[in-house]
Amino acid sequence: NSGTLINSKGDWIRNVQKTDANDNYKMAQIDLKGKFNTGLIQHQFLTGADAEAFETVTNSFAQIARYDTINIFNPALYREKTEVPIPTLSTITNAPVKRAGVYVQDLVHISKWLKVLAGLRYSYQETMSNVLTISTQKNVINSNKDDAMSPRLGIVIQPTRKQSLFASYSNSFN
Repeated sequence: NSGTLINSKGDWIRNVQKTDANDNYKMAQIDLKGKFNTGLIQHQFLTGADAEAFETVTNSFAQIARYDTINIFNPALYREKTEVPIPTLSTITNAPVKRAGVYVQDLVHISKWLKVLAGLRYSYQETMSNVLTISTQKNVINSNKDDAMSPRLGIVIQPTRKQSLFASYSNSFN
């Protein structure tokens, strides 16, 4: 075998791999919208907050390197195995992610044909990875916390009721 999946004689040595994953996702969001005027200028105001928690637990199992062999040139020689291999648990990884954000924006109607959008979002995120290696009972924990302010700016030019030109800028955070 020269390191390929199938050797020159047509023998394909197959392995068995297994991974189990369990995901749990929760999210909440609240928005408050309103319209008001300051003098002759109309505002469409939006403020809100959101939060989410995502947790994945992954069980990884040791690979069974030689489960069986099939010859692709003569598949009739293959004898199906009746026993199902039981791989050994090798690692358990717990990877929670928590995010939260608050935001505010205002769409300002400066005139019948001109609107300006301005907004700001603050985001916070925590990520972690906790890997337990079963054979050594050793945990490796990595964590990261980050936050950012994300601006949003836009302009709408509406020469007629049925036509609009829109340009915007935003900076997102993940």
